[in-house]
Amino acid sequence: MEIFLTILIIIFILYIIFCILNLSVCFLYCRAKKKRGIVKPESKNGEAGNGQKRKGIVWKIKQLLNGWIMYSIVRVGKVPCQKYRLFMLRHIYQMSIGKNVVIYGGCRFRAPWNISIGKGTIIGDGCSLDGRNGLVLGENVNLSTDVYIYTEQHDINDPYFESGNSGGSVLVGDRAWLSSRTTVLPKVQVGEGAVLASGALASKSLEAYGVYGGVPAKKIGERSHDLRYEFDGSFLPFY
Repeated sequence: MEIFLTILIIIFILYIIFCILNLSVCFLYCRAKKKRGIVKPESKNGEAGNGQKRKGIVWKIKQLLNGWIMYSIVRVGKVPCQKYRLFMLRHIYQMSIGKNVVIYGGCRFRAPWNISIGKGTIIGDGCSLDGRNGLVLGENVNLSTDVYIYTEQHDINDPYFESGNSGGSVLVGDRAWLSSRTTVLPKVQVGEGAVLASGALASKSLEAYGVYGGVPAKKIGERSHDLRYEFDGSFLPFY
């Protein structure tokens, strides 16, 4: 019995040490990346990236850390506690999050240190947000289930299938609504109060208060300009 208890204590201590090391590594790496800002790798020709350079030990370590950050954020998203998710994303993964923000479970974040979320914004379950080139969500924005926002993508004409100049920041204005299973591509600006209908894909910027639908998204209507609502941070427990 004593041996069994000793083994349990040792396992518990090792687990605590692992958790501390994990949080420390995530915090220090994300903090360093946030201080550095958005930096794209440059080749000799001044173009972003170079597939031939991706063989060094430094690049491999960065890939390892980036992959671990993404994996650990997915684990955070599975914890059925809203306050825990917000705490971890704010203080460990260095995401800028305003007051009364709600982030539901199952969300995935890439380069969270480059993501800013304004007060009162609601991010639905299963959303995937890419901050590699900078992502700003305004105040009282509503992202429904499974919204995908990308700030970088592959260039099909690049000899190494890298992003080239196809990547760019995304800005979503106040009180915009991105409905379920919508996709926003790099360099798109979603105007204040704009609506992207369910299943639509925004490859170009959306006008303020415009209603858009389809693939690619086209303007199909106009929303009221008299929008006054402010989300108060209410959420479904455990979700």
